Amino acid sequence: MIKPFSSALGAMKWYSDNCDECINAYRPNATEDNPDFVRSEKLVTEGRECPLKYGLDLSLITGELPEYIAAQIGFNKQMPQTCFKFKAMDDQDNEGLNNGDPSGMPGGPITMRGVI
Repeated sequence: MIKPFSSALGAMKWYSDNCDECINAYRPNATEDNPDFVRSEKLVTEGRECPLKYGLDLSLITGELPEYIAAQIGFNKQMPQTCFKFKAMDDQDNEGLNNGDPSGMPGGPITMRGVI
């Protein structure tokens, strides 16, 4: 496990510049509340939520991020300015996670209970 951010402010800035602007992140419709962690975990297994974002969500609570998630984000002694998997929401040719299989991630899928 690694500590990806030195402060909560740095974590939130990185998150807002990347996850909040990425097509791979799940966004509830106008009638839904934001999902809790159990629902988010289900969305990851369904391929509707970015597993890297979910891993970061957990790291905001625990302060630690699994190394295989960090590697996919592009962590190399520090967080990159932009996630390696970032896909802008305004990119019309981008299909996001619809064709992805998050369960095929190295190390197995991440859950609130750890890597399964």
